[in-house]
Amino acid sequence: MLPPLTFGRWFPCAAEALAEMPDEPGVLQIRRAQGLVDFPRGKSAMLRYGAAESSLRRSFGALLAEPGLSAMSETDGAAVAEAWLVRWATSPVPREHYERLLRGFTERFGAPPRDQP
Repeated sequence: MLPPLTFGRWFPCAAEALAEMPDEPGVLQIRRAQGLVDFPRGKSAMLRYGAAESSLRRSFGALLAEPGLSAMSETDGAAVAEAWLVRWATSPVPREHYERLLRGFTERFGAPPRDQP
């Protein structure tokens, strides 16, 4: 049985979120700040899940450098910094938690988050 996850508050995707992230393994969630995305079985603000095997801070920093992250959040003309939010939870087994989150989302909404790698 997986240990429970305790997610913190949502941060605007900015230097503040990166500075607050621990150098520990864990999972993260990225969602739209406003509005919902259509899925086959409902609507959700979720855009992406991620797993960091060693350091949330390093993994998220690398994610911020990806060119696709900006494209991911450019919807309805929203500014990137205002378009999405991020939060995280530390975990001794981040891959297992990530897979459970992704599987649960896909079962509920009929498809994975639209920007899942």
